[in-house]
Order: sequence, then C-alpha cells, then structure tokens
Amino acid sequence: GNWAKNEYEYDMKYLKSVFKNTFGLSDNAIEKRFESKNDTTYLKVYGWICTISISTCFICFLSVLILLASNYN
Repeated sequence: GNWAKNEYEYDMKYLKSVFKNTFGLSDNAIEKRFESKNDTTYLKVYGWICTISISTCFICFLSVLILLASNYN
C-alpha cells in the first residue's frame, strides 16, 4: 500500500511539474486542475437527464401512433 501511495504522489508531482514547465501555469492554477471533484453527482444528473429524455421520446412516439391510428380512414 505504501509503495502505491508513494508512486502516486511521485507521479502527481511529476505531472504538475510538466504542466508548469510546458504550459507555464502557476501553482494555484495547477492545484485547481488537480483538486478532486465529486464526479458521481454529474453522472447521476446525466443519468436522470437521459432517463427523462428517453421517456419523453417514448411518450411522443406513442402519442403520434395513437393520433395516426385514430385519424386513419
């Protein structure tokens, strides 16, 4: 466990130094990019949006079928 933690910390330091040297970013800008975020919230919101969109499409499709069937002569 300690080996993995040390490797992770070393990799993060190296990656931050690459960002600093390559892109000329300040330390604060780099820290903002690497701070941990709660991505599960975005995933849940995306899931709800997809569910609502698919449900709306399905309801519209069924309503069009019903309208076509009722107006068929």
